[in-house]
Amino acid sequence: MGARNPRVTRQHNPALSVAAVAQRLGVAPSTLRTWDRRYGLGPSAHSLGSHRRYSAQDVARLMVMRTWVLKGASGSEAAQAAQELNADELDYVTVERDLDDALSQSGLKPTRLTDTPSGPSASSLPSASSSDPAPSQSATPQDAPEARNTGASISRLRVARSAPETPHQLSYPERCTELVKEALQDNELACTTLLQVDPDDNVIAWWKQLVRPALDRLASHTVLARPGQNPHLLVGNLALSQLRRFTRALDARNPQGSRPHPSRLRNIVLVFAPPNDTLALPAHVLTAALLANNHNAHIIIGPENEHRVTELVTMVRPAAVVFVSTHRAPDLSVIRTLVDVHPDLPTFLGLGPDIDLGELISRPHVSRIRSFTALFHEVAAAAGNRASAPDYWNDNSTQ
Repeated sequence: MGARNPRVTRQHNPALSVAAVAQRLGVAPSTLRTWDRRYGLGPSAHSLGSHRRYSAQDVARLMVMRTWVLKGASGSEAAQAAQELNADELDYVTVERDLDDALSQSGLKPTRLTDTPSGPSASSLPSASSSDPAPSQSATPQDAPEARNTGASISRLRVARSAPETPHQLSYPERCTELVKEALQDNELACTTLLQVDPDDNVIAWWKQLVRPALDRLASHTVLARPGQNPHLLVGNLALSQLRRFTRALDARNPQGSRPHPSRLRNIVLVFAPPNDTLALPAHVLTAALLANNHNAHIIIGPENEHRVTELVTMVRPAAVVFVSTHRAPDLSVIRTLVDVHPDLPTFLGLGPDIDLGELISRPHVSRIRSFTALFHEVAAAAGNRASAPDYWNDNSTQ
């Protein structure tokens, strides 16, 4: 019997329906139609009755796109990654495993193709299910369903087996160096991979050893850029995207059903950033760290005038409030007003060492914490102390 063709080809694999592929990717069928219309990643095979169906090559490309979307890339960036792969470079087993990893890290359950094709047996479609033995490094095309990829473009996108499957094989300082280099080259896909943070990771270490140093280095660079390019904003916005992914994974791991309004929660922490701190990354990181450690925490987004903030704090009745920023000239007007209205409410300030707090530092319930890690521990302790803030609000609720 002749050797099995190692490549993913339409002649050797069944054509699949929209519903089957959507189930495998964990998206709605309408999403696949949108990707087809917007990015040209549609079905290429035809069945009886002229119904368009997905070949194995089509599915492999969509797996690459779905993986990058789950990692935080935009639709156009993910589509570009999928379209850059040549047909003979697609390694079905590898991209399927990458998709399963991305789904699991996002709190989603990987599925398998269940469509019954009218063509050849579905068993001829490669699968990376748990019952399939993992190919060894010395495997021949007869042993492994697909040939291995070694192309440089695939390595850059980290879908080839020869490239690291996750950025965790590098230390944070190593990732930081690579991140700065890729950001200066406006390589958004590589930056997305290097910034990846998972629910089991220490998000504070991710911030202190990777994101913050990279932003500081990029801020010192003078760049000859094209319209729309800004390495500092690129990394900042991608970091926010990773924090959204981090939080969604936490929510999926600890489903709560319907979420009560913050005003109905006890021991909640409100995290503020100065109004002139646009990205407010330290506030987002601190809030994510508190959530990861099972504390109720919300970050305040939007215009922050004194009257609105006072009303919000009175309504929510938090255990503590935090103002944190790396801005060199933060607007402290909201902090001063809040401390005047609620002088006994535990208030933590995580601001730069050169920021002059004036008379704020003399207030008895205002604490300035210079270390980000120490700030987290102090705020977490205040949130876990069920005797402090509730008593404060009970004592002042009738005044």
